[in-house]
Amino acid sequence: MGKSISILRHKYLVVQGDTSQRQYSEAVAALTEDLAAVLPKEKVITRNRLVILVERNQQRSFVAAFELSPFGNLSDYLKQNAGNYVSGSSEEDYSQETIPPRVSVGTEPNMDLNQSVLISFCKQIATAMAYIAEKKVVHRDLSAHNILVFHYNVVKITDFGMSRTLYESKNYVERESMSMQWNWMALESLRYMEFSTKSDVWSFAVTIWEIFSLGEMPYSDLIWTPDLVDKTQAGLRLSKPDRAPPEVFDQMKKCWQNNPEKRPTFLDCQEFFTDIQSRVHRED
Repeated sequence: MGKSISILRHKYLVVQGDTSQRQYSEAVAALTEDLAAVLPKEKVITRNRLVILVERNQQRSFVAAFELSPFGNLSDYLKQNAGNYVSGSSEEDYSQETIPPRVSVGTEPNMDLNQSVLISFCKQIATAMAYIAEKKVVHRDLSAHNILVFHYNVVKITDFGMSRTLYESKNYVERESMSMQWNWMALESLRYMEFSTKSDVWSFAVTIWEIFSLGEMPYSDLIWTPDLVDKTQAGLRLSKPDRAPPEVFDQMKKCWQNNPEKRPTFLDCQEFFTDIQSRVHRED
């Protein structure tokens, strides 16, 4: 597949190629492997909904635009800026959900982390996942490592390489062996390799735990053994992060219920974080 690569205004990686001999999905997979060698891995959004494919002619030539992340993934961002965490919040912390003015790559008006910024991260992720769920897509690999950070603390979901689209069924059962990180997996995924939007909700709660732990590894004191499935069934869960408000931890526990049908939806989570964000703002 012939292709050319260029950088546009330090913001988008633009790739042109010809998929006449391949399916689109195979072409994009090949492109992302090539892109990883061109730029640092954490600077490239691969296989996410920001990828733009434009069919140009009958030979199926296309242009793919990949948005560049100036601050890498959320897990590393949290760890690198943990020393900048401060108590309290300010009105400016709530402006990150608007479109920011154009700024130069590498500049950032506010690198401080505080509770309201962490809550905003959670709300943005819940909003994006609600959109994904509406489109009947299961991510299956949601974690802070697969969230990219942009200017003004805007975050976006990436790495849809393991995602699946649901058609007739609400659940997807993986029938082939694959490598997955058990720390983020729901009970039914661990036991039956069954995935759904509700298993994504479980992973979302683990991601919330990462956010309020400022990038710590979930279950870092445990090593995978088969009996962890039974322990999870019996109630093994992550403990409350020090920086998480009690009501946030209560919401996390709802997302970790054994019965997937009893877990909240992503719309529920979006509404929850919208409400708590408003209340934290009023208290300031």
